[in-house]
Amino acid sequence: MPIPYDLIRHFEGKKPLLERDSRSVEEQTDYLLQSGKMAGIPLGACLDSCRWGSKTTTVYEMSVQGIVSFIQNWMAQNPDNYQQLFHERPLEEIYTKLELPRIKHEKCPRDEKHQGTVTDFEEKKRCTFRKKRHFRPSFMESYKEFDELAQLERKHYYERDFTTSREKRIYLQEKDQMTEITDHCYAILSDKDVILSLETVLRRLNLYPETNVKVFKDTPPKPTNKYQFAGDGWDVAAYTQKWYEQLPGAELPPFREEQ
Repeated sequence: MPIPYDLIRHFEGKKPLLERDSRSVEEQTDYLLQSGKMAGIPLGACLDSCRWGSKTTTVYEMSVQGIVSFIQNWMAQNPDNYQQLFHERPLEEIYTKLELPRIKHEKCPRDEKHQGTVTDFEEKKRCTFRKKRHFRPSFMESYKEFDELAQLERKHYYERDFTTSREKRIYLQEKDQMTEITDHCYAILSDKDVILSLETVLRRLNLYPETNVKVFKDTPPKPTNKYQFAGDGWDVAAYTQKWYEQLPGAELPPFREEQ
């Protein structure tokens, strides 16, 4: 990241466009979400006034979805000119290079030895490696889990152990009666031609865990409702502008990931 824009404004003798006064980060966020409080104000200034951290690290008391909603609210408060209000200056005057956080791999990120790729209907380049695995049918178990490398839910198979003498006999009998399962990799190598949602862009830039670690096995993880970013609020606004510029004309890219 370049020199924080808030620091540039300070060196230029400019006053903050928004003052927090005695409001906390949470109070400032709620204040700005009120009708008209962000009207005519650049998104960067709004995002920089409701965060805490240093000049080069930003933390919001909001989840990824919360920041998406905040930006949508800002756009609703500036319906006629938000296109010109993302930042105070043209981005090329501040950044030598600013790109959306895309997936870029020369080889499969799961295993560099995997061969074969295909472009799916969403224009994502995926690994087509597949491996055949065999399991005893009476002992085959499975579970579903979200795969970060493939960005989709995958089914995983495994073979449980036998626990009784009877099960041991069945286990031995089924040695020649295996069920064949084809395990597909599907890891994404590239999404350079995909129109990214704002939620995806912000999630890939997030440095803070979205959920807390499970305390007990059967306890679902709790959302942290925090967002950390390596930059200031003006940088978040710059990435939002790059998200908006994915599509020409008046059409907006998607705000949220498809469920």
